Amino acid sequence: MGQDYSALSALLNSIKPGETKPMSDIKCPYCEQIRPRPGTQSCGCGATVFDKPEDPTHKGKDYRGASMQGGIFRNQDLRNADFRGAHLQGCIFSGSDLRGAKFDNAHMQGCILSGANTDGASFDGAHMQGVIR
Repeated sequence: MGQDYSALSALLNSIKPGETKPMSDIKCPYCEQIRPRPGTQSCGCGATVFDKPEDPTHKGKDYRGASMQGGIFRNQDLRNADFRGAHLQGCIFSGSDLRGAKFDNAHMQGCILSGANTDGASFDGAHMQGVIR
């Protein structure tokens, strides 16, 4: 027996060529997510692709205690972002602006910081394993 794609088909048929729907109007018919997974534009099951967020910067955002695996922050504005106590595994920060960002007590494993501007960034007590700078 095949899967029922009628909900997805109805969504696709409701969008005219060149038209997009606001993120708030889209819900994946399979996993029912209304927002993309962090670092992607797709839902949890990959069936739905969302528009890019209106504020593509992460400047000053609060990621304290977050757990991120494979997050892609390449060439992003992360000035003053707060990653204190976060668990970051395989995250890519290459070419990003990390000035003033806080990574105190973060657990960073296999992260890539090459080409990132870390002037004024704080890494006090950070556990760094296999981090490429």
